[in-house]
Amino acid sequence: MILSMTGYGNAEVVLSGKRAMVSVKSVNGKAADLSLRIPHQFKDKENDVRSLILSTLKRGKIDVNIFIESINEEPGQRINEGILMEYFNQMKGIASTMNDIDDARILSIVSKFPNVLTPEKKEADENEWAMIESGLEKALGEISAFRLREGQVLEKDLASRVNEILSLQKEVQSFEEERITAVRTKLEKQLEQLSLTEGPNRDRLEQELIYYLERLDITEENVRLEAHVQLFLDTLNDPESQGKKLGFIAPEIGREINTIGSKANHAGIQKLVVNMKDELEKIKEQLYNIL
Repeated sequence: MILSMTGYGNAEVVLSGKRAMVSVKSVNGKAADLSLRIPHQFKDKENDVRSLILSTLKRGKIDVNIFIESINEEPGQRINEGILMEYFNQMKGIASTMNDIDDARILSIVSKFPNVLTPEKKEADENEWAMIESGLEKALGEISAFRLREGQVLEKDLASRVNEILSLQKEVQSFEEERITAVRTKLEKQLEQLSLTEGPNRDRLEQELIYYLERLDITEENVRLEAHVQLFLDTLNDPESQGKKLGFIAPEIGREINTIGSKANHAGIQKLVVNMKDELEKIKEQLYNIL
């Protein structure tokens, strides 16, 4: 099973004239990077909220916003009398120099000055906290479902690409006999040109030829490549999403493909190797977004 690290979920819960809104968004990241905004009266619950989010989403850059608002009533505000009177006295002093003292008008003006009205401090309410928990769990359920759906799309794409690598590798094997025969023929022709095909050193030359051909042999690389590809496919089907493990397997596949390319000495195989590398690069790009 594959889970994407990208997802979005939101929830809205209404209770007793108040509404709790929760939004959760995540993108890919190497580790868990959580940004949490929560109403100040519930700051003591922050660790519990973080634990719930991280235990559910595990990894990625995660943004969570939690907000509570009243539905049918204006938010409570308190008059800061000290600041109000300070503004009032200053304005009244200025107005007196102009012989234009109107207390009601001055009061109306200064009441709109900064910090005269401040929101009332809200106390923590267990009913509100229950709303937040309910909304958070619903939003986390949504984002988890989103991650699963996108993961299923990624899984199909990865399986298709890694099977294409396996198909190309089978084509490489079909060139093997032709490749070795061509290399052997080329070497023998070069020896003939040097007039060394006859004489006391014939056996030694045969030994050197066999040694050279063995160095060009790619049987082991093909076997290891098949094993790595099979491990990749098995890991895709693991009950848990294994993005990091897949990230470790992909370079091993690349290593065998590169070795086959360096030993190939055959235009047809080199073309297949390029195609395998292209598929592998697309796989690596997708792995960055897998949990």
